[in-house]
Amino acid sequence: MIEFTDSNKNFYNTDIITLKEWRTEWNVCPIQRDHSARAKEEKHQKKFKKRHPDHLQVNGVVLSRDCTDLVTNEFYPKGTKFKTNGHTRDVCWKNGVCEDGQPSHLKLNWREVDSIDAVRAEFGIFDSATDAEKVNDRIYGAYRNAFSYQGKFVKHPHLYKVGALSFAYAACEPEEWNRGDTPSTGDILLMAATLEPAIFWLQGIFNDIKFNSRKNKVKHTIAMTAAYLASYMKHKDDEVAVERLKQFIIRVSNAQVDFDDTSDCCTRFINEWADPDKSTYLYGNTGVLCKGSKDMEGYNLLMIDSYIKDSRLGMATRGREYWKNYYNTWQSAYQEKKQNPLLSSLIGTTP
Repeated sequence: MIEFTDSNKNFYNTDIITLKEWRTEWNVCPIQRDHSARAKEEKHQKKFKKRHPDHLQVNGVVLSRDCTDLVTNEFYPKGTKFKTNGHTRDVCWKNGVCEDGQPSHLKLNWREVDSIDAVRAEFGIFDSATDAEKVNDRIYGAYRNAFSYQGKFVKHPHLYKVGALSFAYAACEPEEWNRGDTPSTGDILLMAATLEPAIFWLQGIFNDIKFNSRKNKVKHTIAMTAAYLASYMKHKDDEVAVERLKQFIIRVSNAQVDFDDTSDCCTRFINEWADPDKSTYLYGNTGVLCKGSKDMEGYNLLMIDSYIKDSRLGMATRGREYWKNYYNTWQSAYQEKKQNPLLSSLIGTTP
């Protein structure tokens, strides 16, 4: 007969709290989710249109000791409170989705944990993540294992998208990784280690006060991050090229176009991404990265390379096949640079 054991210590603590307390005293779980975007999805709008008792039960954890996040190096004192579910519904309540209004009180189940890893694990118990979001969660362990022992930490949210790393890595190392495959934590660790110089250089750009200072309408995308990472790996030994790449990224973040008769390639890139629905070059008029987005990835890399070379020649003079094949052209140039670093200043396709 299987033994019965005392389970009283395993129950959650339960409190009734106000919605204001939930919003002000309990922190968002340290894991990357776009709760505002999720709240706009039809399934969540439908789910939270009418109030149900289940919606009023939320969960959280409280740190039992001082903790440092080994991924981001953020310090959290003992007693810090984290939400482990209820993020999306709260955004829906704020946005007026619920016909019954915002609830005054919530029933909170909580328990103590002793690490940030345990916080994320508790979040996973309640998480209704998509497959893509679950893959993204693997990046935490990969970053921790790749960088924390060096005292280096990745903090910027743009660098917590596995797609950015995997597609940049596929561009740089096509013999090692197939575009569009789903990576394991071990795969992401290898990607992070390979792209390490690009990751930390790009984090510095994302943290620059000039980045997105205008809060413009051009939304930063995973495809942009992937192109920036790959481009840095290609040009990292050329100080002038790296400075031009930085200018490109800052200008795109602020939708800073030029007004010359012949637009430069940064302006063309901005105009494409400003209105994806009318785009010629963005995959599916959305700019999503997938197995079918190779031509778009080539276009992104071509615009960056052309800007670095200060070229204003229109792609019409090159023909459709030129930009459609540029991904392969770029990979060949990258491999030649990698194998012949002393000739790097001579390598590349002149637009």
